[in-house]
Amino acid sequence: MISFKSAVAHYPGPGSENYCDNFYFNSKVITSAMSGNRIRLTQKSAKGGRQIFAVATGIYSPTAGEAAVFAAFNKLKKYHAYYLKNRDTDVAKLLKNYFTEAATDVSGTIENDDDIYTKVSCAVLCTDDEKITVANAGCVKVFGIKDGEVREITVEHTQAMKMATMGVIPMAKLKGHPQRKKLVRYLGMNREASVPEVTSFMASKGEIYVILGTSFADVIEKRTLIDAASESEPAEIATRLLNACHNQNTGDFTAIVIRCVEIGEEEGETVADEDAEKDEKPETKSSKTETETAAEEAAAIAAAEIAARRAAEERTRLEREAAEKAAKEEAERLAREQAEKEAAEKAAREEAERLAREQAEKEAAEKAAREEAERLAREQAEKEAAEKAAREEAERLAREQAEKEAAEK
Repeated sequence: MISFKSAVAHYPGPGSENYCDNFYFNSKVITSAMSGNRIRLTQKSAKGGRQIFAVATGIYSPTAGEAAVFAAFNKLKKYHAYYLKNRDTDVAKLLKNYFTEAATDVSGTIENDDDIYTKVSCAVLCTDDEKITVANAGCVKVFGIKDGEVREITVEHTQAMKMATMGVIPMAKLKGHPQRKKLVRYLGMNREASVPEVTSFMASKGEIYVILGTSFADVIEKRTLIDAASESEPAEIATRLLNACHNQNTGDFTAIVIRCVEIGEEEGETVADEDAEKDEKPETKSSKTETETAAEEAAAIAAAEIAARRAAEERTRLEREAAEKAAKEEAERLAREQAEKEAAEKAAREEAERLAREQAEKEAAEKAAREEAERLAREQAEKEAAEKAAREEAERLAREQAEKEAAEK
């Protein structure tokens, strides 16, 4: 007989302001607001019978998104109690009714025009002995992993996926497409959009089921899931996924990991008719199982690893900023020196040009003075020559007069 060993890891990271991931772990509800900045990692012993696990993402308005998800999960708790008490329930029909009523409750949390676009993307996984039923509306995803193979159990309800299915865009262009943020099925104001995709199948021993919140589900690679599934405990798998999420800085992270095991292979219990509120009762220290203690230790290790990575990233950031500041200051210093050098060279050129101009003006003045002196010398010579010629003419005339007078006498 099949039983299910499960774990959940939740971290309200610093990512997109448009998403807030939350989880429903077999009647335990945790939202990002409840977690604060803490990492949550919980593992449960193997259980058979009926259980319900869900992840929901409030989209577009974090505050309204938290309230909307909380309303959806409060409704799920009521359906969970009904599910446990009524063995002949048609699970697929029950889930469809849940999504319809949850959409009404979600729309009832929207109080102003700023929040009318708030939507909840949700995936619910129900176990019923060896049968599993999954329902989803939106882009929270459920994966099945076994023997190194990954299958996507849920259908992504986004405009981009719709376009890819119709052949408008290639599947290879799906990741990062702007229309991937636009949901065509969801819990929200439009009740017609709340009809979920429902699928049922028989659980397979050794198969691992992973429910991922929107932030990480959008970007996760199959290789990451396969590598994480190599761990033996669901808490360890969840921790591996948490670390991968932190490395990719995707923001809010929620992963529920469910592993199928044989009853007797691990100590387990059946929960066919237990009260859905039971998991919410505080556990005493003496009631903790080895797996829960291991989960707490794994959570502490994961928190320490993330803190260490953050410290290293902070050191790297500070070193990078210091190096950038030093490089900027060095560049500014070199720029100043270059500017001062160019200013000095310009001043030297201008001084040289001024001196050259003064020298040219001096030489021109000297040349003009020489030419003036030469002109004056020429004029003086011409004057003296004219005076000499006049004297000689006067002397000639005097001689001729004397000769004339002598001849007359």
